[in-house]
Amino acid sequence: MNFNLSVTINSIGSTEQITDNLNKREVWVTTNEQYPQELCVEAYNANCELFNDVRQNDVVRIYFNIAGRTYTARNDKTYNNISLKVWKLEIIKKASGEPVAQVADIPE
Repeated sequence: MNFNLSVTINSIGSTEQITDNLNKREVWVTTNEQYPQELCVEAYNANCELFNDVRQNDVVRIYFNIAGRTYTARNDKTYNNISLKVWKLEIIKKASGEPVAQVADIPE
C-alpha cells in the first residue's frame, strides 16, 4: 500500500550503515493536519539521499509504504513494530523561502 502526507521536517538523522548492504536514515516529522502528529519515518539504501536537500522546517510531501512485523523477545513477550518507509519526496515549501522546483524520486 502506498500513502502520502504533507509534513514539516523536525530533524534529519545521518545515514547509518546497518550491514554491508543496508543503510538507514531516520527523519522526525510533524504532520500538517488539524491534529498534528510527530512521526519517525525511515529511508533505506538509495532512498536515504531523498533527504540530502531538505532542512529543518521545510514542508514536504512524503510518499511511503507501511511495513509491520511481530517479534518475540527473549522473555517470550511479543512486540509489534510498524515502520513508515519513504520512497519519494516532494518539496512543497523551503523554510529559507527559496523557490521550489525539485522533486526527488529514487526508485527502490
